[in-house]
Formats: sequence, C-alpha cells, structure tokens
Amino acid sequence: VMQILSDVMKAFPKKSFYDEVQLALEKLNLSRRYHYEYFMYTSLLEIPADSHGYASMHVYSDSNFIIIGGYHTTYKSHDFNQLFFAPNLMIRLTDQATGRALFSDFIPIDNILGNKNFETVWHVPKILLASSVLESAIKNEENFGVSTQLTFCGLKQFTRDGSKKE
Repeated sequence: VMQILSDVMKAFPKKSFYDEVQLALEKLNLSRRYHYEYFMYTSLLEIPADSHGYASMHVYSDSNFIIIGGYHTTYKSHDFNQLFFAPNLMIRLTDQATGRALFSDFIPIDNILGNKNFETVWHVPKILLASSVLESAIKNEENFGVSTQLTFCGLKQFTRDGSKKE
C-alpha cells in the first residue's frame, strides 16, 4: 500500500492535483478495484489563550479516506476579517479507530497542515478506515484566543463492488 501511495504522490502537481492523482491511479490499475473522489473535511475550533481545543473528524461509513495534506486558517477570536499567522499553535493527531497517535507529541501546526497560502502535502499519506475518527488536539500558546479552521484534503476510496472490504 505504501508503494502505491508513493507512486500516486509522484504525480503531484503537474496539471491539477485531482487530475494527476486520478491519472496515477489509472496507471497503477487501481481504478479497476477502487473508485476515488477528491474530498475535504473541515472543522472550526475556538481556542482560548493558553489552552487546548479538540475537534473530531468523522469519516463517512461509505468509504475510506486517504489524507494527502491540508491547511489551516487562523483568526484572532471572533474576528473573522483578520487572518492571523499563528506560530504558537501546536497540533497532535490521533486515529481513534486504531488508538494510534500520528506523532509522539504536539508539533507546530504549519508543519502538518500549512496555511491557506501554502498547503502542506504529506510525504506519506494516511489512510483512515470507513467510520473512523481523527481527533485533532490543538494547543494555543498565544496570550489571546484564536479561531482556527482545519482542512484535511484527500481522496475518498470506494470499492467498485460497493463492499467495505479491503
């Protein structure tokens, strides 16, 4: 699976992201077994100063979701007209279906999700199984509250026969 995802990522980004991923999947003959659709999951968090915020992303039960990257948009609390660069926002992601953290500790949010101007593409995509939950824990080390929207970009993976089996 990792080799397949690696080959898919090599196609990024010549035309549009979605077109290149579809082309790579067709070359790998995965289009015979699976059908893929580009999809984004988003969530908005209000995080007080020097505090933590939590968001859960529930993957739909009809398909797996392959996270390829994402971005975050951060504002000072309750002021959605003023974008804010937040170097002191830290994030930790946990796949609740397996109970595994994606990394050992909180790391800067821009390293994982980039920002609205510069999306981050993950070097190794993460597959979340249908009906699983990705929990995002965000630590705000600023001295004021922030609102941040998390966006995870990727592909929904459907089997051609409609089953949920891998």
